[in-house]
Amino acid sequence: MARKPATDTEETRRQILEASFHLFGLKGYDGVSVQDIAKATNLSKGALYWHFHNKEELYYECLKDFRHMLRRYIFRQLELVDSPVQRVELFFEGIKNLLQDQEIVDCAAGFFIGMGRTDQEKISYFR
Repeated sequence: MARKPATDTEETRRQILEASFHLFGLKGYDGVSVQDIAKATNLSKGALYWHFHNKEELYYECLKDFRHMLRRYIFRQLELVDSPVQRVELFFEGIKNLLQDQEIVDCAAGFFIGMGRTDQEKISYFR
């Protein structure tokens, strides 16, 4: 059987990440199984393992995406100004914009609820 072209592989990987991001955001890490992700993407579990070694790797990729969202909404703007007052204003403006995106708010809750006190490695990723 021929391998999928790179663009198909990248698109499949993107679809897996989007579905996983949504599921992890709603249910947290422990509330999502590989079967749940397979069902949401209409892929077999084998196809998921082709793109990601395990659920934990997939979760970390979703955490990276979440971190990039936080950076885009909040922290990137802070780098553009020197004034501490403007930085505080932009910080809260970024949080306000972030909170207006309900999907991100829902996902944030799931990601942070999904990280228990014992998940220091996951938590340290945000430091």
